[in-house]
Amino acid sequence: ASTRGLRCSSVFAAAGRDGGGGGSGQRHGGGQTWKTTRAKTRRPRQPPSGRGARTAMLMDEVCLLSAPKEGTEVPKLIVFDLDDTIWYPELYMMCGAPWSRDELGRVTDAGGEELRIYPAARESLRLILTHGAFADTRVAVASRTTQGRWAREAMALLTVVGTTTLREAAGDLCEIFPGSKKQHFEKLRAKAGVAYHEILFFDNESGNVREVGQLGVTSVFCPGGMSQ
Repeated sequence: ASTRGLRCSSVFAAAGRDGGGGGSGQRHGGGQTWKTTRAKTRRPRQPPSGRGARTAMLMDEVCLLSAPKEGTEVPKLIVFDLDDTIWYPELYMMCGAPWSRDELGRVTDAGGEELRIYPAARESLRLILTHGAFADTRVAVASRTTQGRWAREAMALLTVVGTTTLREAAGDLCEIFPGSKKQHFEKLRAKAGVAYHEILFFDNESGNVREVGQLGVTSVFCPGGMSQ
C-alpha cells in the first residue's frame, strides 16, 4: 500500500530515500549531488519492524520538517541523529580533528574533506529556530558515534541559522555516546522535562527508530538522511 503523504499525530514530516548512496560515495540531497573525496562503504538500511513503535515511514519520499497547520499539536522536543541524518559523511569515514571553518562557512577535517549538513536538515533546523509555531520547541541531538569529541567540535563550527551553530541550537540537550539510544532518550527526556509522546525523532538507522519508538516517541525513519 502506498504511504505517500503520510502524517502521524503531531508530525509534519515524511521519511524517505532521495536516491544515490551506495559504495561510490555519491549522495543526492536537496537538489545537489555530493561526492566525498574517498569511496565510502555505507551500512545497510532496513525498514523498522516490530510492534509498539510509533514510526512514520515513507520510503520513497522526502524527510523534511514543514510548518504545521494552525491548531496542530507541535512536539516539545525534536531530536536528530547526526551521522547520515543531519550531516554526511559519517564521522567514522573521515580523518577527524583538527576541524576548521573557512570564510565561506565550510567545515573540513584534518584531511581537507568537508562535513556537510544536508540542506533539508538545515531547513528543518531553521524552521524550528525561527517559526513562531515552534517557539516552545527545543532541539536535541542523540548520536551513537564513537567519535564524540569530533562530533562536538564539528557541531561548534557548523552554522545552521545565521551565526547560530548546531551546538548552540542543541545547547545542553546533546547526548553523544555509543550504546542503546533508549539511554540517550532517558537523559534527554529528564533534561527537557517532557513526556516521550511529546518528542519527535529523526534517524537513518532502522534499529534506532524501532527501539526509540517503543518508548512512545514518534520516530521518523530517514534511510537517505534528511532530504528534500
